[in-house]
Amino acid sequence: MAVQLLTQADGYGIIVGLSILFCLIILAAVRIQKRYLSEDSDQSEMFMVANRSVGTGLTASAVFSSWMWINESVFSAAYTYKWGIALPIWYPVSLAV
Repeated sequence: MAVQLLTQADGYGIIVGLSILFCLIILAAVRIQKRYLSEDSDQSEMFMVANRSVGTGLTASAVFSSWMWINESVFSAAYTYKWGIALPIWYPVSLAV
């Protein structure tokens, strides 16, 4: 029989408590950014596109991560085991094309 480590109420208390803590940390970070870095997230320009200051590297990594799902990673690993080292070398080429 499984041992119950927490009651349901304790589990919900931990989840709600950590959620409130996370919200407070985010609110503090926003206030620090507004005060010391002059970044006002109340403006839609800053909120939506980071005041148009996102570089090429971050954009490229965002595009690549949106293409590279976990099933493609597992597929690549499984077929590498089956067919050898050529697959992980040529598989990313199809993503780059």
